[in-house]
Amino acid sequence: MEKRPLFFRNAGEMGDVLSQAKGLAKKVQLLKAQQAEVLAQKQELEKKQNEVDPGQKEILAKELQNISRLEETVSEKLARLERTQEAIENIINENQDKIREKILTREEVEFIKLKYFTLIRSRLATKSITSPVSSNSYCEKDWKLTLMENEIVAKTMRGIIKSHNDLYFDIIYSVPFDLEGYVYKKKGMEVTDLIKNFINTRDNESYNALVLACPTGWSDEIKSHVETMSHSSASVYLVDLAEKQMFFNRNDEKTMNLAEWFAPLSMDDEINDLVEKLKLDIKNGDIQFRADKVVEKYKVPRKIVISAFHNIAESKNAELIDRSEGAKDIILLMR
Repeated sequence: MEKRPLFFRNAGEMGDVLSQAKGLAKKVQLLKAQQAEVLAQKQELEKKQNEVDPGQKEILAKELQNISRLEETVSEKLARLERTQEAIENIINENQDKIREKILTREEVEFIKLKYFTLIRSRLATKSITSPVSSNSYCEKDWKLTLMENEIVAKTMRGIIKSHNDLYFDIIYSVPFDLEGYVYKKKGMEVTDLIKNFINTRDNESYNALVLACPTGWSDEIKSHVETMSHSSASVYLVDLAEKQMFFNRNDEKTMNLAEWFAPLSMDDEINDLVEKLKLDIKNGDIQFRADKVVEKYKVPRKIVISAFHNIAESKNAELIDRSEGAKDIILLMR
């Protein structure tokens, strides 16, 4: 079972606990250094008090008074920070097992990327596709791939001189800020400019997909924006590799139909996942499933639904009824 990132928040405004702990540790170190410096100044003034003439003692006494006030202020700040630091360390210690189990190391992040990019390249090498904009069809040999460290750009070309990109996929592995070798945060609104630039530079003569895959998932805010985005020739997908989920505008037909290309699960995994959901529905008393209704309920591509129907029909007491028999759509009927 793959690790899922852990993201701590309290009920107030403390924010991310691990980030706070790192920041507080630096503040404590600075205040301790300041406290030591103030104490050294105070000791030096006290020593001088015994060496100066009576006329200067009054001046030194005022300086000592100011130094003492500063020392008191620094000590109070330090005490507050240390109490906060202790509280945060307690939270972390109470959740040590969860942190140890779920926070990702840089090496784990690299293996997650490798697995997902291998899945994407496998699809590009084995599947044909029809552009939802031009209706031109392409086979696996028509893709031109550009491979980078954290990005795959896949294009198909059309025309005799093949000067125009008919399909353009930009798949980017987007890793959040890491803390000393560990990745734990979700990505969020910081990808806004990336999405905006992609949309603004696309033409309407080709189909363009921007896919942002993150090993730790996405914030609710950015998901809500992407799920309502609509463009005549472009789609944006957020892929959560921790939860094996995708977020996109499911009400846009072309975006929905092309989503299977970027799913974090293989097609077999998706079919098996839907089969388990339908089996649970059967256990709960459902005896009839219509393909279009299942597509709508579980938000999966139609071909996944039909494959799941066949899988269940072969292994259980069930049959398929198609339109030739008067059905409105393909139906899985339990006997």
